[in-house]
Amino acid sequence: MRVERPSDAGTSPQRRVDRIRVFREELSAVEQELGPLLEPPARARLDEHHSAVLDRLKGAFDVDASEAERQLSLGMRVASLLGAFAFCAAVFFFFYRYWGRISTPTQVGLLVSGPLLGLAATEFAARRERTLYFALLAGLVTCASFVLALEALGRIFSLPTSPWRYLAWGGFCWTLAFAYGFRLVLAAAVVSLTVFLLGSATLLTGAWWASFFSRPEGMVLVGAAWVGMLAVRPSLLPPDFAATVRLTGASIAFIGLLTLGLNGNLSLVPLGRRVLESIYDAVALGAGAAGIGLGIRRGWAETRLVSTGFVILLLVVKAFDWWWEWLPRELFFLVLGLMAVGILVALRRLRARLA
Repeated sequence: MRVERPSDAGTSPQRRVDRIRVFREELSAVEQELGPLLEPPARARLDEHHSAVLDRLKGAFDVDASEAERQLSLGMRVASLLGAFAFCAAVFFFFYRYWGRISTPTQVGLLVSGPLLGLAATEFAARRERTLYFALLAGLVTCASFVLALEALGRIFSLPTSPWRYLAWGGFCWTLAFAYGFRLVLAAAVVSLTVFLLGSATLLTGAWWASFFSRPEGMVLVGAAWVGMLAVRPSLLPPDFAATVRLTGASIAFIGLLTLGLNGNLSLVPLGRRVLESIYDAVALGAGAAGIGLGIRRGWAETRLVSTGFVILLLVVKAFDWWWEWLPRELFFLVLGLMAVGILVALRRLRARLA
């Protein structure tokens, strides 16, 4: 089993390969303009060192040493996701069609053996292939089988629904993600654990655990907690995994803020709907700006991107909410275009300051 781990300097193997490639390209460009900058022995020693590093990383990790390899890797990731979706759909429709014809002991046996077979297939694929694309496919199917098994067993034995199943899902996905380096599975684990935390907190208030979906403030708090935890202790997780958790947590918090801004009645705060919507619109805009600033200051590209995307989405959604009903269509889209120009100007000024 091979899992990509960060180096001692906190840099993933792929980032190290990218740095070497960019360094070589820039050094060649500068030497074409200014002439040789290094003595031949020093240049040969540097090239030998970089070649040795690339060979070692390519032999141990799934890294892309060229742009062509990067594009092919992207296609392989998409194929893995599509394959996992197709296999999950096949399993679902198999159970949907034949489940009622199978005896209860056989049903239990199939449900228990499904995740175990998936784990065996994931381990087999991880040992046989270096890129882990087949392992990712098997891992996603394994997670789906585990979720299906818990759901079906609960129905067979008439078990009450509770947030504890989400703890089991989150723990299973978290363990699988760390065992094989699956960032997508880690994101699913973060979502499942968030549901568990919110459902458990809702149960403590005496309400039905699933009612937290109608109170998005909990999503904002827990999502912000995921990001804040890694802001205070960035060394808790490897860099790539920390980026995945920050991205997922920020997305959860932003979805909660956007929901509250669209419907103030969902808030726990005893104020009028319009007042709450205005407050949460301002909070959401401030949170997006804070996320952009935090991403820039800490070098967190994923936080910066998701915050920028959220601010743009927020402004577009609120434009439809505020003006679609009473503005003429040509004037509405003119205002929308002017908002886009304003966003471009603001981002351009921010980029100039950074430069």
